[in-house]
Amino acid sequence: MSFRILYILLLIFGYGPTLLADTQPVILNRLASLSGNIQVFCYSHQLPFLIADLPQGFNESGYGIVKSESGLFILPQGTGRVYGYQPGSGSWKRLDSTFFSGYNFGSVQFSYRDHIYSFGGYGLWQTNGVLRDYNFDAGEWHTVKTNLYIPWKLRDVGRANFYYLDTLSGKLIINGLGESGFQTLKDQTDTEIGKDIYTLDILNGEWQRLGRFRDTAYEMIGFLPWGILDLHGVVTDIQRNRYYRLNSKVLSKLQAITYKSLRASDNLISFCYDSTVYMARDAARYDSLTISRADLTDMGIPVYQPVESGFFEKLSGFSSYAFVSLALLAGFFFGNYFRLKRNSIKAIPNSELPIKEPEKKLIHTAPNTQAVAEQPTQTPPDEKVVTFRSSRLLDLLEQKERLLLDFIYRYSAEERLTTIEEINKVIGASSRSAEIQKRMRSDLIGSINQKMGLITKDKKPVIEKQRSEFDKRSFEYYIRTEHMDLVARVLGSK
Repeated sequence: MSFRILYILLLIFGYGPTLLADTQPVILNRLASLSGNIQVFCYSHQLPFLIADLPQGFNESGYGIVKSESGLFILPQGTGRVYGYQPGSGSWKRLDSTFFSGYNFGSVQFSYRDHIYSFGGYGLWQTNGVLRDYNFDAGEWHTVKTNLYIPWKLRDVGRANFYYLDTLSGKLIINGLGESGFQTLKDQTDTEIGKDIYTLDILNGEWQRLGRFRDTAYEMIGFLPWGILDLHGVVTDIQRNRYYRLNSKVLSKLQAITYKSLRASDNLISFCYDSTVYMARDAARYDSLTISRADLTDMGIPVYQPVESGFFEKLSGFSSYAFVSLALLAGFFFGNYFRLKRNSIKAIPNSELPIKEPEKKLIHTAPNTQAVAEQPTQTPPDEKVVTFRSSRLLDLLEQKERLLLDFIYRYSAEERLTTIEEINKVIGASSRSAEIQKRMRSDLIGSINQKMGLITKDKKPVIEKQRSEFDKRSFEYYIRTEHMDLVARVLGSK
């Protein structure tokens, strides 16, 4: 009898997956209590709790969490499903009526005003560049028409190549991947798209190219009021086109939280609410850290090279027909000019052409019969002269190179050696194989030494290594003493 009653109740009230609030990650309870739109970063492929009606396999395909003005939602990757948090009962309820799945793995979910959006993703042998808007009334996703089609996806869960949401102006900013949307086609990459950064006006679907992007991959943990906070303490300010880094005191606090894990994917969820960072590594606890504007130091590096507003960029505003017409007209005038000039030269008789006399070499005689060599200025042996060939040399270092150089420099200033494990964390190689780690370390350190060598003109590298005292098979790294001041100036510390 009790089974029949339960069956009748399910038919009357319907079925939906439920989860008590005290069995889910405590950071979600904290997130649900906050107001407004908050961008959440999810690292693990495994869902933070079990959803009973989710088909097998999608529990381990990643997920997105959206905190909007309408509430808190979780969206399993690749499904199009939307589950809403029920504050009263502490449970989750499926809200959508989505049927199709498998088309949007690695998509990014975000909220603007009271809407939920999903952009890009991979599935059905293609990477798409579709912007989707969730309709709460219909329980379905609607496609938003855009003027450009830029294929895009997260390269790894929690380790986005790059994206930023400007909630004030309603702009989504991404870097192009430079890859074809259809992975069944070979050699269909677009290298130019892969080097550019774009902004999308969410409401009207207008893409616009901002310029040439410097970097392509970040380990983002939250959006501060001043930009994107990276796992290693770098803040990327798209609005002002600048990089900042946390001061050593706050960076140490951040590393005490983030470096408890060997890699970003070991974390669970992170987000920023105003100027406070929240991060959870497991379901039972979370850490928080408040950052102020005074904790940031300008690194003096632009995030991207803006689109030039010169003559040739203005020409791009004309139609192709007008541009071709101008080119033909210019060619016609230049052709006539050179033809008339050539004819005028032929019309002059040879007898009237001016005779060019050979140049006479002036010979300067010195009053002394013995030549005296010019003596170069002597430099004291204990003073090393550093010549900067160009101020542009300081911009040669990429973000990861500058981060690694700064990390090793701070350790060297404290008379500490930097281990390969610490270097792997800084360059984001901890989760890679030993062979790839070695290659990434070698490439970055070699590139730094080569670029810094343009300044020092010294055969000795700026970053030196020595064998570890505890394991002679391993090396540890440091900045050579004679180059410490130079590195400090390059990093902007002096």
